[in-house]
Amino acid sequence: MQILHNEMEVLAKAIHYPNLSAAAQNIGLSQPQISRIIKRLEEALDITLLDRSTKRKSGWLPMAFQLAEIFQQTVRKLTHDLENLQTGHALTHLRVGTLEGLSDFATRFCSRMFENLKISVLELDIFDITELETLFESEKFDVIFTFREIGKKKYRYSVVLGYQDLTRKGSGNVEVVSPFEYEKSFSRPKQRIKRQFLISNSLTVRRNWIEKQNGVGIIPSTVKPPKSDYTKTEVPVMVIGSELLTPTQWDKISRETIAL
Repeated sequence: MQILHNEMEVLAKAIHYPNLSAAAQNIGLSQPQISRIIKRLEEALDITLLDRSTKRKSGWLPMAFQLAEIFQQTVRKLTHDLENLQTGHALTHLRVGTLEGLSDFATRFCSRMFENLKISVLELDIFDITELETLFESEKFDVIFTFREIGKKKYRYSVVLGYQDLTRKGSGNVEVVSPFEYEKSFSRPKQRIKRQFLISNSLTVRRNWIEKQNGVGIIPSTVKPPKSDYTKTEVPVMVIGSELLTPTQWDKISRETIAL
């Protein structure tokens, strides 16, 4: 198979725009140039990337997004491996994702990474559980703080740090939920009868509503020390590391998390 790095790089940039015309206005290539590059990819890989049924503004097919994501993941892994080679596996840049209810934990972890491992750059972002897991599986994070394993896969880098109590609190008819909770517990019409819902991906908004307005919902407790058995309202809190990390890097990270 041909090495198509330059063509793949163009696709990875162009895919962020709805069609070739929009891409041409933003990535420094003309529409005919982009069209020829995409055509070369299609012929070399024997796949179709563009829906050409509308001649004026051809749109991307799902295969194009999949191919661009594969290329970007490969580039990220190569970059990661080259950085390891240059620095002797020293951690210099770490991408951390967390649930809002674990942000205090994640912040203290980042502080320890600055102080003890002399990390140069730390990225710390907050997402709800669904988006956090999706981004982690796409290798957008090196480390995440969460309350469950991701899917059926058993990640080799994970440490249970403690647990949280997810008891429902408040009073009234307004259900205060995250988008994840709404889809999980109230997706059927009969579950929504005679109920009102405040749906927010912000834990701060949900907490304030439950405490100051008329509503019922789950507010995670502070993280408590780990134990062997959990009740129905308790969930383990864990940190999961990317498979891109080396064993040496994970050993350093896990030592800092355990020290929390």
